[in-house]
Amino acid sequence: MEAQIDKKILINSKAWGKLKKRYALTSIIVIDILKMTQKAGKSNEEATIKIFYNLFVDEEFNVHKLVKKHIEKPQSSGVFPGIPNFYSSFWDIITFSSTSINRADEESMKISKSMSDKKFVQDLVNSPFFGKFNDLKQKILDVFFEEYQNWRKNTYPSNIKEILPRVVFNRQLSERLTKEFEKEKQEIEAYEFERICKVIEEKYQDGPMLLNIRNISASESMFSNGYRFHHEIETTQPNQLQITIYETSLEQADTLQLQEEEFHVPNPTLLSHYSRGQYGTSFHLDTQVYDFR
Repeated sequence: MEAQIDKKILINSKAWGKLKKRYALTSIIVIDILKMTQKAGKSNEEATIKIFYNLFVDEEFNVHKLVKKHIEKPQSSGVFPGIPNFYSSFWDIITFSSTSINRADEESMKISKSMSDKKFVQDLVNSPFFGKFNDLKQKILDVFFEEYQNWRKNTYPSNIKEILPRVVFNRQLSERLTKEFEKEKQEIEAYEFERICKVIEEKYQDGPMLLNIRNISASESMFSNGYRFHHEIETTQPNQLQITIYETSLEQADTLQLQEEEFHVPNPTLLSHYSRGQYGTSFHLDTQVYDFR
Protein backbone atom coordinates (compact mmCIF):
# COMPACT_ATOMS: atom_id res chain seq x y z
CA MET A 1 0.00 0.00 0.00
CA GLU A 2 2.82 2.43 0.88
CA ALA A 3 4.49 1.75 -2.46
CA GLN A 4 1.21 2.55 -4.24
CA ILE A 5 0.85 5.79 -2.32
CA ASP A 6 4.43 6.84 -3.09
CA LYS A 7 3.79 6.20 -6.77
CA LYS A 8 0.49 8.09 -6.89
CA ILE A 9 1.80 11.22 -5.15
CA LEU A 10 4.59 11.66 -7.67
CA ILE A 11 4.04 14.66 -9.93
CA ASN A 12 3.33 12.68 -13.08
CA SER A 13 2.46 15.68 -15.24
CA LYS A 14 4.12 15.66 -18.67
CA ALA A 15 4.47 19.44 -18.51
CA TRP A 16 6.26 19.14 -15.14
CA GLY A 17 8.66 16.58 -16.60
CA LYS A 18 9.41 18.85 -19.56
CA LEU A 19 10.11 21.75 -17.21
CA LYS A 20 12.54 19.63 -15.16
CA LYS A 21 14.33 18.51 -18.33
CA ARG A 22 14.50 22.06 -19.72
CA TYR A 23 15.92 23.36 -16.44
CA ALA A 24 18.54 20.59 -16.36
CA LEU A 25 19.46 21.23 -20.02
CA THR A 26 19.73 24.97 -19.39
CA SER A 27 21.97 24.37 -16.36
CA ILE A 28 24.34 22.13 -18.36
CA ILE A 29 24.59 24.59 -21.27
CA VAL A 30 25.14 27.62 -19.04
CA ILE A 31 27.77 25.83 -16.92
CA ASP A 32 29.66 25.08 -20.15
CA ILE A 33 29.36 28.76 -21.14
CA LEU A 34 30.76 29.81 -17.76
CA LYS A 35 33.75 27.50 -18.19
CA MET A 36 34.45 28.85 -21.70
CA THR A 37 34.20 32.54 -20.74
CA GLN A 38 36.11 32.24 -17.47
CA LYS A 39 38.93 30.38 -19.19
CA ALA A 40 39.18 33.18 -21.77
CA GLY A 41 38.83 35.93 -19.15
CA LYS A 42 35.61 37.20 -20.74
CA SER A 43 33.04 36.21 -18.09
CA ASN A 44 29.93 38.37 -17.71
CA GLU A 45 27.62 37.46 -14.82
CA GLU A 46 24.58 39.46 -15.94
CA ALA A 47 24.77 38.17 -19.51
CA THR A 48 25.15 34.56 -18.39
CA ILE A 49 22.19 34.72 -15.99
CA LYS A 50 19.97 36.21 -18.69
CA ILE A 51 21.04 33.54 -21.18
CA PHE A 52 19.94 31.00 -18.56
CA TYR A 53 16.51 32.60 -18.18
CA ASN A 54 15.96 33.06 -21.92
CA LEU A 55 16.90 29.43 -22.61
CA PHE A 56 14.53 28.20 -19.91
CA VAL A 57 11.42 30.15 -20.98
CA ASP A 58 11.90 29.76 -24.75
CA GLU A 59 9.13 27.61 -26.28
CA GLU A 60 11.38 26.18 -29.02
CA PHE A 61 11.06 22.38 -28.94
CA ASN A 62 14.10 21.46 -31.06
CA VAL A 63 17.14 21.36 -28.76
CA HIS A 64 19.70 22.27 -31.46
CA LYS A 65 17.66 25.27 -32.66
CA LEU A 66 17.11 26.35 -29.06
CA VAL A 67 20.79 26.35 -28.10
CA LYS A 68 22.04 27.96 -31.31
CA LYS A 69 19.36 30.64 -31.05
CA HIS A 70 20.72 31.86 -27.72
CA ILE A 71 24.48 31.35 -28.08
CA GLU A 72 25.17 32.44 -31.67
CA LYS A 73 26.55 35.92 -32.25
CA PRO A 74 23.84 38.31 -33.54
CA GLN A 75 24.28 39.23 -37.22
CA SER A 76 22.97 42.81 -37.06
CA SER A 77 24.91 44.09 -34.05
CA GLY A 78 27.22 43.05 -31.31
CA VAL A 79 24.61 43.70 -28.66
CA PHE A 80 22.59 40.76 -27.34
CA PRO A 81 18.85 41.56 -27.10
CA GLY A 82 17.90 42.47 -23.55
CA ILE A 83 21.51 42.43 -22.31
CA PRO A 84 23.09 45.91 -22.14
CA ASN A 85 26.84 46.51 -22.59
CA PHE A 86 27.42 42.97 -23.77
CA TYR A 87 30.68 43.02 -25.74
CA SER A 88 30.95 41.30 -29.10
CA SER A 89 34.07 39.26 -28.31
CA PHE A 90 32.02 37.25 -25.82
CA TRP A 91 30.25 35.43 -28.64
CA ASP A 92 33.47 34.31 -30.33
CA ILE A 93 34.32 32.27 -27.24
CA ILE A 94 31.02 30.35 -27.00
CA THR A 95 30.95 27.33 -29.31
CA PHE A 96 28.71 24.28 -29.16
CA SER A 97 28.96 21.40 -31.61
CA SER A 98 26.06 19.09 -32.44
CA THR A 99 27.80 16.40 -30.39
CA SER A 100 28.03 18.59 -27.29
CA ILE A 101 24.38 19.62 -27.63
CA ASN A 102 23.32 15.96 -27.93
CA ARG A 103 25.38 15.13 -24.85
CA ALA A 104 23.70 17.91 -22.87
CA ASP A 105 20.28 16.74 -24.04
CA GLU A 106 20.94 13.14 -22.94
CA GLU A 107 22.30 14.21 -19.56
CA SER A 108 19.31 16.47 -18.92
CA MET A 109 16.95 13.58 -19.70
CA LYS A 110 18.75 11.33 -17.18
CA ILE A 111 18.71 14.03 -14.50
CA SER A 112 15.01 14.82 -14.93
CA LYS A 113 14.06 11.14 -14.60
CA SER A 114 16.42 10.11 -11.81
CA MET A 115 16.21 13.13 -9.50
CA SER A 116 13.22 13.11 -7.13
CA ASP A 117 10.86 16.08 -7.21
CA LYS A 118 11.67 16.85 -3.58
CA LYS A 119 15.42 17.05 -4.16
CA PHE A 120 14.93 18.93 -7.42
CA VAL A 121 12.82 21.63 -5.78
CA GLN A 122 15.19 21.92 -2.80
CA ASP A 123 18.19 22.32 -5.11
CA LEU A 124 16.36 24.96 -7.15
CA VAL A 125 15.25 26.95 -4.10
CA ASN A 126 18.69 26.84 -2.46
CA SER A 127 20.67 27.39 -5.67
CA PRO A 128 23.26 30.19 -5.23
CA PHE A 129 23.72 30.44 -9.01
CA PHE A 130 21.42 33.43 -9.54
CA GLY A 131 23.22 35.61 -7.00
CA LYS A 132 21.79 39.13 -6.96
CA PHE A 133 19.40 38.34 -9.82
CA ASN A 134 16.85 36.81 -7.46
CA ASP A 135 13.94 38.22 -9.49
CA LEU A 136 14.77 35.88 -12.39
CA LYS A 137 15.07 32.95 -9.99
CA GLN A 138 11.62 33.78 -8.60
CA LYS A 139 10.13 33.87 -12.09
CA ILE A 140 11.46 30.35 -12.74
CA LEU A 141 10.05 29.16 -9.40
CA ASP A 142 6.68 30.65 -10.34
CA VAL A 143 6.63 28.63 -13.57
CA PHE A 144 7.15 25.38 -11.64
CA PHE A 145 4.63 26.37 -8.96
CA GLU A 146 1.94 27.11 -11.54
CA GLU A 147 2.38 23.67 -13.11
CA TYR A 148 2.37 22.06 -9.65
CA GLN A 149 -0.95 23.76 -8.90
CA ASN A 150 -2.41 22.46 -12.17
CA TRP A 151 -1.29 18.92 -11.33
CA ARG A 152 -2.64 19.07 -7.79
CA LYS A 153 -6.01 20.36 -8.99
CA ASN A 154 -6.54 18.22 -12.10
CA THR A 155 -4.56 14.99 -11.61
CA TYR A 156 -3.76 14.36 -7.96
CA PRO A 157 -7.37 13.74 -6.76
CA SER A 158 -7.97 11.02 -9.35
CA ASN A 159 -4.59 9.42 -8.50
CA ILE A 160 -5.58 9.11 -4.86
CA LYS A 161 -9.06 7.77 -5.61
CA GLU A 162 -7.51 4.89 -7.54
CA ILE A 163 -5.79 3.48 -4.44
CA LEU A 164 -8.47 4.15 -1.80
CA PRO A 165 -10.95 1.35 -0.99
CA ARG A 166 -14.43 1.90 -2.38
CA VAL A 167 -15.89 1.88 1.11
CA VAL A 168 -14.20 5.22 1.78
CA PHE A 169 -16.63 6.88 -0.55
CA ASN A 170 -19.84 5.54 0.97
CA ARG A 171 -22.27 8.14 2.20
CA GLN A 172 -22.30 7.14 5.86
CA LEU A 173 -18.56 7.41 6.28
CA SER A 174 -18.47 10.64 4.32
CA GLU A 175 -21.03 12.21 6.67
CA ARG A 176 -19.10 11.02 9.73
CA LEU A 177 -15.85 12.47 8.40
CA THR A 178 -17.59 15.76 7.64
CA LYS A 179 -18.96 15.98 11.18
CA GLU A 180 -15.58 15.17 12.70
CA PHE A 181 -13.95 17.77 10.49
CA GLU A 182 -16.47 20.47 11.44
CA LYS A 183 -16.08 19.62 15.12
CA GLU A 184 -12.30 19.81 14.96
CA LYS A 185 -12.52 23.02 12.94
CA GLN A 186 -14.75 24.66 15.57
CA GLU A 187 -12.41 23.56 18.36
CA ILE A 188 -9.41 25.00 16.53
CA GLU A 189 -11.26 28.26 15.79
CA ALA A 190 -12.34 28.62 19.43
CA TYR A 191 -8.83 27.92 20.71
CA GLU A 192 -7.18 30.27 18.22
CA PHE A 193 -9.72 33.03 18.91
CA GLU A 194 -9.03 32.86 22.64
CA ARG A 195 -5.29 32.78 22.02
CA ILE A 196 -5.43 35.81 19.70
CA CYS A 197 -7.60 37.75 22.15
CA LYS A 198 -5.16 36.97 24.96
CA VAL A 199 -2.22 38.23 22.89
CA ILE A 200 -4.09 41.44 22.05
CA GLU A 201 -5.17 41.99 25.67
CA GLU A 202 -1.58 41.58 26.85
CA LYS A 203 -0.38 44.06 24.25
CA TYR A 204 -3.15 46.64 24.86
CA GLN A 205 -3.83 46.45 28.59
CA ASP A 206 -5.38 49.89 29.22
CA GLY A 207 -8.96 50.84 28.38
CA PRO A 208 -11.86 48.93 26.85
CA MET A 209 -11.26 47.48 23.38
CA LEU A 210 -13.30 45.99 20.55
CA LEU A 211 -11.81 43.40 18.18
CA ASN A 212 -13.29 43.57 14.67
CA ILE A 213 -12.52 40.50 12.55
CA ARG A 214 -12.40 41.56 8.90
CA ASN A 215 -11.38 38.34 7.19
CA ILE A 216 -9.51 35.06 7.57
CA SER A 217 -7.85 33.99 4.33
CA ALA A 218 -5.70 31.03 3.32
CA SER A 219 -2.14 31.76 2.27
CA GLU A 220 -0.16 29.15 0.40
CA SER A 221 3.00 28.96 -1.64
CA MET A 222 5.09 26.19 -3.08
CA PHE A 223 6.85 25.67 0.25
CA SER A 224 4.42 26.61 3.02
CA ASN A 225 0.75 26.90 3.98
CA GLY A 226 -0.86 29.21 6.49
CA TYR A 227 -3.65 31.66 7.25
CA ARG A 228 -3.89 35.43 7.47
CA PHE A 229 -5.98 36.97 10.25
CA HIS A 230 -7.23 40.42 9.19
CA HIS A 231 -8.55 42.46 12.11
CA GLU A 232 -8.97 45.95 13.55
CA ILE A 233 -8.64 47.00 17.17
CA GLU A 234 -11.09 49.69 18.23
CA THR A 235 -10.67 51.47 21.56
CA THR A 236 -14.03 52.59 22.86
CA GLN A 237 -14.42 55.95 24.64
CA PRO A 238 -16.82 56.80 27.51
CA ASN A 239 -19.96 58.78 26.71
CA GLN A 240 -19.21 62.48 26.40
CA LEU A 241 -21.28 65.64 26.21
CA GLN A 242 -20.54 67.88 23.24
CA ILE A 243 -21.12 71.61 23.60
CA THR A 244 -20.99 74.03 20.69
CA ILE A 245 -20.72 77.80 21.16
CA TYR A 246 -21.88 79.89 18.22
CA GLU A 247 -20.89 83.49 17.56
CA THR A 248 -23.71 85.68 16.19
CA SER A 249 -24.20 89.23 15.01
CA LEU A 250 -27.25 91.50 14.63
CA GLU A 251 -28.11 93.78 11.80
CA GLN A 252 -28.25 97.48 12.67
CA ALA A 253 -32.01 97.52 12.14
CA ASP A 254 -32.46 94.78 14.76
CA THR A 255 -30.24 96.65 17.20
CA LEU A 256 -32.27 99.86 16.85
CA GLN A 257 -35.55 97.95 17.11
CA LEU A 258 -34.44 96.33 20.38
CA GLN A 259 -33.69 99.76 21.81
CA GLU A 260 -37.18 100.93 20.96
CA GLU A 261 -39.08 97.70 21.68
CA GLU A 262 -38.01 95.48 24.57
CA PHE A 263 -39.80 92.33 23.34
CA HIS A 264 -38.66 92.54 19.75
CA VAL A 265 -37.41 89.15 18.40
CA PRO A 266 -34.22 89.76 16.41
CA ASN A 267 -32.88 87.64 13.54
CA PRO A 268 -29.21 86.94 14.40
CA THR A 269 -26.66 85.86 11.79
CA LEU A 270 -24.24 82.98 12.48
CA LEU A 271 -20.59 83.84 11.97
CA SER A 272 -18.48 81.08 10.40
CA HIS A 273 -14.80 80.27 10.77
CA TYR A 274 -13.93 80.73 7.12
CA SER A 275 -10.49 79.21 7.51
CA ARG A 276 -12.04 75.97 8.75
CA GLY A 277 -15.31 76.17 6.84
CA GLN A 278 -17.52 75.55 9.89
CA TYR A 279 -19.86 77.33 12.28
CA GLY A 280 -19.30 77.46 15.99
CA THR A 281 -16.67 76.02 18.29
CA SER A 282 -17.27 72.54 19.73
CA PHE A 283 -15.70 70.75 22.68
CA HIS A 284 -16.47 67.64 24.73
CA LEU A 285 -17.13 67.25 28.42
CA ASP A 286 -16.58 63.89 30.08
CA THR A 287 -19.69 63.42 32.22
CA GLN A 288 -17.75 61.05 34.48
CA VAL A 289 -15.32 63.86 35.33
CA TYR A 290 -17.33 67.11 35.02
CA ASP A 291 -20.79 67.93 36.32
CA PHE A 292 -22.32 70.31 33.79
CA ARG A 293 -25.20 72.42 35.12
